[in-house]
Amino acid sequence: MGETNCGLGKRVLVAALLVLFFTGFCVAVTSAADIYVPEGGIQTIQQAVNNARAGDTIIVRDGTYTENVHVNVDKLTIRSENGSANCIVKAAKQDLDVFFVSENDVTISGFTMQGSAAFGFAGVCLLDVSYCHISGNNVMSNGDGISILNSHSNLVANNMVANNNYDGIYLELSNGNTVANNTVANNNWEGIFLDSSSDNTFTNNSVSNNARYDFYSAEYSHNNTVEDLLLCDYPTTVSFTYDNGVGLKSVDTAPSKPSDKIDISKYVDATKVCADSWLFLNVSYDEADLGNVDEDSLRMWEHSGTDWVEVTGTTGVNTAENYVYAYITEFNIIAPLGDSNGLNCTFGDLCVNRTGWWRNNGTFNASTTQQIQLAINNASEGDTVYVYNGTYSENVLLNKRLTLQGEGRDVVNVTANSTCVHVFNVTASYVNISGFNVTGATGENSAGIYIRENIVRCNISNNTVSNNNRGIYLHSSNNNTLRRNMVSRNEDGIYLKSAGSNNISCNKVHGNTRAGFNLTGGSTGNNICYNNIIANGIYNGTDNSYQWQFYNDQQDNVNAMNNRWGMTNDGTINASIYDGSENHIKGNVTFMPRLNEEGPLAPIPGQLNSGAAPCEPIPELSTVILLGVGLLMLAGYLRIRRKS
Repeated sequence: MGETNCGLGKRVLVAALLVLFFTGFCVAVTSAADIYVPEGGIQTIQQAVNNARAGDTIIVRDGTYTENVHVNVDKLTIRSENGSANCIVKAAKQDLDVFFVSENDVTISGFTMQGSAAFGFAGVCLLDVSYCHISGNNVMSNGDGISILNSHSNLVANNMVANNNYDGIYLELSNGNTVANNTVANNNWEGIFLDSSSDNTFTNNSVSNNARYDFYSAEYSHNNTVEDLLLCDYPTTVSFTYDNGVGLKSVDTAPSKPSDKIDISKYVDATKVCADSWLFLNVSYDEADLGNVDEDSLRMWEHSGTDWVEVTGTTGVNTAENYVYAYITEFNIIAPLGDSNGLNCTFGDLCVNRTGWWRNNGTFNASTTQQIQLAINNASEGDTVYVYNGTYSENVLLNKRLTLQGEGRDVVNVTANSTCVHVFNVTASYVNISGFNVTGATGENSAGIYIRENIVRCNISNNTVSNNNRGIYLHSSNNNTLRRNMVSRNEDGIYLKSAGSNNISCNKVHGNTRAGFNLTGGSTGNNICYNNIIANGIYNGTDNSYQWQFYNDQQDNVNAMNNRWGMTNDGTINASIYDGSENHIKGNVTFMPRLNEEGPLAPIPGQLNSGAAPCEPIPELSTVILLGVGLLMLAGYLRIRRKS
């Protein structure tokens, strides 16, 4: 911060002494209007200045120049030939400015300025001057970046001012200057600092990660105007007037908002400099920031340190020009908050689309990645998360009891973001997943849908699961239901490891390259019926079998009755099943009786013959009995009517 609030500060006094130091370098010349560096006898920028006169232009060629330049010729332009990336001026002495300007109407542009690292010195310093232009420079690793001392009506524009030891842009006893379109970042004190400087205008500057404040004005600076200052942590553009000092900076972590309010992710941390400080603040927003906020309800709120309090008095929203405004006398974290406009989630508790997620009647949370996972993370136990059509690249962890419902497996595609991780990893019981096309988990032992150990009573239905290492993988999990899924083009279609008492029915398992079903590790007591198990494994032209439609890699016997196999010859079906017939230490698979085949029956090598559609729901026995009784009564009634 500045050392004094009135009179010449230390930096002004230090800069004044430089005039005496550099006096010996001044030589009047009558050279041409354009002076190139290096050229002929002029090898340094200082030599060019010493040989220049008012109105000349010094053009500095690419290279690195180690010197401290005193510009003591008025109406002089000094510019690089090809921009700041190619023309670097390093301070020969760190306790002198890289460029020290003591005459009016000087333009300096297109340099990287660095190395004046001592306190009170800068990349460029203006002392007692007016109408100078400092533009297009990269000012870094100095004491201050740009110092304006007792100087008026100057322009500082389009500079990158970063990583300086103290302030980025420093004004002391300086009035009527314009500071515009600069990026001021990562300076160790303030980004922009005003000490006893008034009537200055700051427009379209971006400030971020400055250690103390992004913008600070001491008490005796008046009538300064700030327009479109971008605070970068929560990108927030503010315009304001103030008096009696103010300090502003970005907010790293926003306080939790009131439960009945919605934010637009715009935050300002404001600090009083003295008891009489005031701030008239505008916070700008775009239509895209609103989400499901009722725009007319936006007002400025202050966080007291523990609670949010609405700013009273002069406050409101200008919906035509998209800003929220307030006159503020109590300073803290400030943010526009509003009411929900009631964004609906018609089919669930939370909804997801390709641009984000939202809770029913809640705020819209924009995101271009991990939309499903973010919704699950914010869901409560028992919620339904509804996913609208689109393609999502994610590996989704389902670690709480909920229903994950896609709009339809023909329109909702979930592809593994990492091929070595399950697409859906179910680590909680009572999870329902339906309505998805699940693909891309091609790493060894990775699955489209994986249900981990000790998880029970999950329902996986009406999904298409294809092009994974394992399609659906139940690992030591019991009493789950797999129903009406299309499982194809995986290495293993449905893989059970130590998984028992699961209901696996009405699925279409076809075209998987290693096995349609693969059971291992004591997977017993499963109800595997009414499935279409067709053309899985490698086609054997000798016996027209597929090896393997069903692979029983365990000592336990398995019941696989009442399935369709896409072929009518029982011997061919038996040859497509790996069990005790192929390896005497393995358990046998019972596939008879089997369902009759419908539609095209003969498997065609190299093509998928899906056979009949998966089954309709199988009625319970009580329903069958009631239906039979009803039919008998109807038949008796018709006989009586006919006889009458």
